[in-house]
Amino acid sequence: NRNVTFVAFAVPEDPCTVADLGFLMDSSTTISDRNFQREKQDTDGLVNAFKVKPFGSRAGLLTFSSTPSLRADIGEIETKEGFKELVRGIKPTRTWILFIF
Repeated sequence: NRNVTFVAFAVPEDPCTVADLGFLMDSSTTISDRNFQREKQDTDGLVNAFKVKPFGSRAGLLTFSSTPSLRADIGEIETKEGFKELVRGIKPTRTWILFIF
């Protein structure tokens, strides 16, 4: 059983680019510890690239497992450092996801 994470993003060329960033992180049993750490690193990289700060880019974070969990609403955390600290502190929930088709 292999877990694969695909991340695609474009870093803004203009350092003045402002955006609202919404992050969705899988914290269920379907993602390996290694890939969970990669999710966190990729989120960190995007927060750096878009310069999350007051009156600049804003970020929000939702994790999901068997249920979703709003960790930070868009703009709730006003600094890049505060958002990165939030992401670093997230632990995997490790509950199952049930997909019904």
